[in-house]
Amino acid sequence: MTFANPLYLRVGAVLLLIVVLGMWRHARRRRALAESLGGRTAAGRLSAANLYRWRVERAVLVGLAAVALATAAAGPAWNVPPPEPPPQPTVRNLIIALDVSASMQGADVEPNRLAAATAAAAELIDAMENDRVGLLLFAGTPYPLAPPTNDHGPLRYLLGGVTPTIASAHDPGSLPSVAIQEAVAMLERWSAEEDERAIVMISDGEAGEPAAALEEAARAAAEAGVRLHTIGVGTAAGSGMIMPEAPYQLGGRIMAESGAPAVTRLVETNLTLAANAGGGLYAALDDAAALGRLLDEVSTPSVAPPPPVETEAPVWLRLDPVVWLTAASLLLLFFESLLDARLPGRALALVRRPA
Repeated sequence: MTFANPLYLRVGAVLLLIVVLGMWRHARRRRALAESLGGRTAAGRLSAANLYRWRVERAVLVGLAAVALATAAAGPAWNVPPPEPPPQPTVRNLIIALDVSASMQGADVEPNRLAAATAAAAELIDAMENDRVGLLLFAGTPYPLAPPTNDHGPLRYLLGGVTPTIASAHDPGSLPSVAIQEAVAMLERWSAEEDERAIVMISDGEAGEPAAALEEAARAAAEAGVRLHTIGVGTAAGSGMIMPEAPYQLGGRIMAESGAPAVTRLVETNLTLAANAGGGLYAALDDAAALGRLLDEVSTPSVAPPPPVETEAPVWLRLDPVVWLTAASLLLLFFESLLDARLPGRALALVRRPA
């Protein structure tokens, strides 16, 4: 038990001492009265009470009442252990890695791959409304735009700036392994180790590097506790690429080194390989069922938080000690007032003693 004003405990000790002193003075006055009446025998004949006896019961009742009041004034409170905090929900952190290389200008997806990938990223942000989401663009170089955050408004604003003119026909090609490494670094920098961490790469799977490099980067991410999911954009038939005109950039069809129009195709083998090595899922953008499973996977915690344990405190801990101490002191004083009470009864007749 703790006390808000422990000074009043000392006041209670002083009050107890005063009560004892008062009872002692009261006993002395009773004894003096008995002596004035002629001693023990004469006082016994004239008084129904024993004037030589200490009124211990009165001292005990008044003394306990004084101690109870002083203790109540001290502000007692039970030492109740603080309730256990409710289990915290799992914190999920997701990095959306969006491919913006020149191959994403393929028109085999309406209106083009980049626009469809951007729409898929926006849908993913909506599915993660209560989680932390970050954004990374990549081509031959990764471009981190936003660390994981619960404020998704800026992410949608940044996605609005991902337009066809963001790509370049002279881009050195897509290096998804570098994008994975940068996304893992962002998660390690901006999230706790016990959080759930994942990457969703949205790409057509074309890479300017061996598939082994992509697999190695995905496996390293899994070893760091980061799951890698991939979403494929495009078709196996492929299409040509037309670059839009932009400041300091000429538009037109992208040509291969042979002089023929370049054709870009969806490379699902790279995306499936990366997802399997990263412990995640692969879904083609036009496969609604697979895409739904992937969205459920990233937006549902892998470990549900345990339900809160509600424990009821013992009865004595739910009682306010101030109220009960005050009530006890009043009850003790009430009992003390009854010590001098006399029940009404038939008066006793005087009995003459024979001479």
